[in-house]
Amino acid sequence: MKTEAIAPAKSKTDRVDALTLANLLRGGRIAEPYIPKQNTMELRELVRYRANLVRMRTNVENRIHGHLLMNNVRIDAKPFSKGFVEEIRRVDDLKVQGYLRLVESVDREVHEASRAKSKEAADDAGASIQQCLMFML
Repeated sequence: MKTEAIAPAKSKTDRVDALTLANLLRGGRIAEPYIPKQNTMELRELVRYRANLVRMRTNVENRIHGHLLMNNVRIDAKPFSKGFVEEIRRVDDLKVQGYLRLVESVDREVHEASRAKSKEAADDAGASIQQCLMFML
């Protein structure tokens, strides 16, 4: 409550705020920040890495869709299902084929990151798969 009272104080300077915080800390009336263990931080970073890869893959998939739409190429299959990918392979377009190779490459990296994440989570007694998935969102 005392730290929240710093903001509306009449005399609002960094020096006054620092003095107030120092007095609270000295008196043991301020909560210490939570700093996760090293393995928890590494697991979170791995989950963030995987999430970034998924975003990259989605971006490239959207570029494929956009390019196909601009060139009036219609594929009647669920996007990026096996049938859809096989139909895309038949499209004779340098950009589409390049994007498809990028999607496949990033997809391999996503699977590798998923395997590493699952292994690290299994090694960490405090981590569960649900907690890992929570950080992905």
